[in-house]
Amino acid sequence: MAYSKLAEGLIEDEWRDDKSATAKLITERVNLRLAGQEKPTGERVVERTVSGYLAKIRKRFQEPAPDPILPMWQKAPETGFRSNLASWPTDPDKIKTLTVLYDEAMFITRELSPDAFFGLPDRMVKWGLKVSGFFDHEHRLDRLMHLWFAMLFYNEERFLLGMKRDVSELGIQSGHTRGLMSWYQRHTEPGRFPMRTPFLSDPPWEMPVDEFAKIVAVILILDLGLSFHFPLPLDLRNALRDRVFNRGNQENLAPNKTSQEILAEYLAQGYEIDDGHAGLDIVYMNQEEPEVKEDGE
Repeated sequence: MAYSKLAEGLIEDEWRDDKSATAKLITERVNLRLAGQEKPTGERVVERTVSGYLAKIRKRFQEPAPDPILPMWQKAPETGFRSNLASWPTDPDKIKTLTVLYDEAMFITRELSPDAFFGLPDRMVKWGLKVSGFFDHEHRLDRLMHLWFAMLFYNEERFLLGMKRDVSELGIQSGHTRGLMSWYQRHTEPGRFPMRTPFLSDPPWEMPVDEFAKIVAVILILDLGLSFHFPLPLDLRNALRDRVFNRGNQENLAPNKTSQEILAEYLAQGYEIDDGHAGLDIVYMNQEEPEVKEDGE
């Protein structure tokens, strides 16, 4: 069974964002997104065919090599060993932009990770500079959205490389670019938002800033390969990603819940959260009970 380019793209999109998702879950998510299109055609995908598509994608995809971190002020040699590394920019405006992003990234990750923040991957840095004109760094929401879009474009480019496709697919028709324009014109052209990004019914810039900051921090820590102060269950990671990327269904997949509501469900399942980190919206795994010493010991 052949699907439309839209349906094929949605299958690929869902797998890229959650490679651990089953064919059944991806089928449900794709059908919800097809039904939510501005002009739905009635097209639906079936699990068996989706499973076949996923097998082809997994066979073709090759994870690109990790991108090196760009420390502040790094200057790569012009030739020889390490000459392939990126250098810290010398342009004052670019220095300002990256310093602001690095400071925000360090600020939000240090609450959740014991690992020191030294910088962003050079590919993410390049995207951060490319889209820097769409943000006013005087405002925290703009700084967080700048990091968010830099991560989006960075991960999308790495996926295209892994699929042996061209980065030109991130052009004006791409969902990330449409989302960027919706953000930029959120005050001047709010009516264009549903036409540009019908899949983004609840944009992240309308979330409470503190909640959004914590979720951006979680995703950034995962992208950087840093550790957390405490174990973070895979299903909680996916739930938080769903909250940001607005994937899922209002009924049975991933309702539009706040991270506090997501946590409440985990607490109900027996997970415990430490008082010292209760404000971080992150769950500890079940903790072992301390041994009770018998009298005389």
